[in-house]
Amino acid sequence: MKLLVILVLALWMEGNVDGDECAAREYGAGNMVCVCNATYCDSLPSQFNVPDGGFLAYVSSKDGRRFYDITGTFQNTFQDDGRCCDADAVFTVNQEITYQQMFGFGGAMTDASGINIASLSESAQENVLRSYFAPDGSEYNMIRVPIAGTDFSTHAYSYDDVECDVELNNFTLAEEDIKYKSNLVKTKRNQKSADILLLGAPWSAPRWMKTNNQFNGAGQLKEKYYQVWATYFVRFFEAYAKENLYFWATSPQNEPNNGFMPNFIFNSMGWTNEGEANWVANYLGPTLEQSDYSNVNIIIMDDNRPYITTWAEVFFLPQSEELLLPSVAIHGYLDTSSDASVLSTVHNNFPDVFLLYTEACNGVQTNRVELGSWENGEAYAYDIIQVTNNWVTGWVDWNIALDPQGGPNWANNFVDAPIIVNATADEFYKQPMYYVLAHFSKFVPQGSQRIQLSTTDDKGIENVAFVDPNGNTVVIFLNRNDGPVSLAVKDPNRGVFNLNMDPRSIVSVIY
Repeated sequence: MKLLVILVLALWMEGNVDGDECAAREYGAGNMVCVCNATYCDSLPSQFNVPDGGFLAYVSSKDGRRFYDITGTFQNTFQDDGRCCDADAVFTVNQEITYQQMFGFGGAMTDASGINIASLSESAQENVLRSYFAPDGSEYNMIRVPIAGTDFSTHAYSYDDVECDVELNNFTLAEEDIKYKSNLVKTKRNQKSADILLLGAPWSAPRWMKTNNQFNGAGQLKEKYYQVWATYFVRFFEAYAKENLYFWATSPQNEPNNGFMPNFIFNSMGWTNEGEANWVANYLGPTLEQSDYSNVNIIIMDDNRPYITTWAEVFFLPQSEELLLPSVAIHGYLDTSSDASVLSTVHNNFPDVFLLYTEACNGVQTNRVELGSWENGEAYAYDIIQVTNNWVTGWVDWNIALDPQGGPNWANNFVDAPIIVNATADEFYKQPMYYVLAHFSKFVPQGSQRIQLSTTDDKGIENVAFVDPNGNTVVIFLNRNDGPVSLAVKDPNRGVFNLNMDPRSIVSVIY
């Protein structure tokens, strides 16, 4: 790290990796993964040893750094008129101006994720789970669990495929739940000291409940089964409770707009915003309230950002406030077609509503895995910074592990994931996406609060700041430029520190 000289010399210690180092493997064009197997896996810092009067920073970059740690000191370099500093971009932290409290970060335990993790040897499996949930891993605290099958299953299924079983006498969890989802979720929970927040979401009701009698395609729930479908949710929560797994939240439907598209290729069921509002208010809400699962939050929409305004208006009108819980689940696949400021608009109109990103991934357009892509990690970081700066309270990735093809997926809808499993070699690959997500999940745990971070010219540096539950200040910067950028960070309570950001890099700073 080259020293940056301002009015006085900032003191830096030479950087290194705090934890077991990455076993790098390159795939050309600057693409690199870290290889793990049954006997070795790199790790992340299990605690942050911030120097007295200084700061601790971790850097990951396109040139191959992964959680490269640097320490530095604050300097009192303010001039009489309050100006500083000799840097390309100057940022000011203000802990007195606060915004949303964070729920955290995580990923989805799909059938595909479970199948891939279970395909490894026991020791390699443990390394995958440790990588995500242990103190020396990403420390995820949220897991999204599909209610029955998705496209990331080997086949389409529900928990009761017996025609017209309105009493749900044949309701039973699938082998995939017992063998993969619930079993691995329990193992993950045991690896993490903090509570895991479980989120449920269905992709489709049983075929016999739907207008098209199919798991996919354009089909909606038949009105005569509205109550049966609500009871189905309770039965799901009961079944998981028997495994000592309890859900924090559920959405009524994954991507409800898909269920109006003719020939839609994978599991779907259509709801209009008015239809879902009616069903939640008159069926799902009361059914949960009368059950042992009245504490399960109902998070509406669970679809892409462009739909959020019309869905929020229907659900959170004054006459609905006493009936519906104020929360919206958002997906990130169409984020480029609507500005993130629409999230702030929804917050300003409905300030008691919490916004939560529940699904996003790379590879949707290319339909494949791109091993070692820094650009994919960069896309994650950009999206997270954009949305958290607009009142989003958490960010949940899609599949936590896939195979080299991006599956299995019964609809051939292959995508990318932060961890790719090569079962034949009994190894798995941590992609840049994995490390980028850890730059948020490890530093911004549940209970953190976003604070003001301001600048007059960011020089293309994406930025966001928080105070964690221990009172530490966390600042995260993303440099998408092809050249370095020098930064100065002013904290009126501490002074100023400087750092040089490498080209195409992300840095998390804690003090």
